Amino acid sequence: MSLYQSVRPTSLDHVVGQEEAVVILRKAVAAADRQHAYLFHGPSGCGKTTMARILARELGCDVKPEGSVDYDEVNASDARGIDDMRRIVRDSMYPPITGTGVRVVVIDEVHQATKDAMNCLLKPLEDPPAHQYYLLCTTEPTKLLPTIRTRCVHVPVKALAADDVFDLLVDTVKRHSLADPGDEVLDAIAERADGCPRSALNMLEQCLGLPLEKALKAISNFRSKEQAAFGLCQLLLRGEDWTRIASAYNDVEDKDPEGLRRMMLGYFKSCLLKSKKPTDAARFVGVIEELANNTYDSGEAALLAMLWRAARVGKE
Repeated sequence: MSLYQSVRPTSLDHVVGQEEAVVILRKAVAAADRQHAYLFHGPSGCGKTTMARILARELGCDVKPEGSVDYDEVNASDARGIDDMRRIVRDSMYPPITGTGVRVVVIDEVHQATKDAMNCLLKPLEDPPAHQYYLLCTTEPTKLLPTIRTRCVHVPVKALAADDVFDLLVDTVKRHSLADPGDEVLDAIAERADGCPRSALNMLEQCLGLPLEKALKAISNFRSKEQAAFGLCQLLLRGEDWTRIASAYNDVEDKDPEGLRRMMLGYFKSCLLKSKKPTDAARFVGVIEELANNTYDSGEAALLAMLWRAARVGKE
């Protein structure tokens, strides 16, 4: 498990730099007549899903990322069709099995759902069962139907100020007894992270144990590498042809085959954990298997061969 995943806050008391969102959620939990639909929106990697999970816990759910009896997480980039949404709505009608009295579904990347799938959500969002809560997360709220946006309590999740990122890093090092890389490294991470705690913690993890010069170099290379890895993952998910994938790889500056492979492997692991369809899960497993071996000996050639084989997964 990555550092970012292992140090995620599990209560509102430990959330850093999201004062407005925390106030909204505290009021929601304390309200006698709660709203049942919440829309978490903001930049990628800034804590939307984390805060949705915290709200689910505050509402009484046993929260597990892979799902539990009365808690479900769905990624709409995978489950984006009307049949997927109908299943979610149908399941929400069942009474809770546990004694908490609530069911919660988190729909991540909800803007990627089709228009028909979004329409399927309208009635449940407006008139949900008393036990059901819908927590929607998106980086692009304007792509949602206006009628979805008006049915939800909005929870803005913002990019953090550099000072907040620095405080988060200092707190993480202290609370988890990590080797302190020093203020110069933490300052460099805070500036390079662009307000994204996920990127900051991933950079911190890469820097642990490195001498100062190497740590600073790793930080300067990290952001472009992370964006490149994400772009390649998106091309694979969309089933783009090899020419497009190879072109995207050629555009990557300061190539680090092993760093790219590990980031992509982490991305598809996350996709697999959130997958609900056997066909999608099988595809993610196939890609993970192609990316499983390191590139230390063969470098770029090995990674290109992995990408070529990964691009063919599910097409044969």
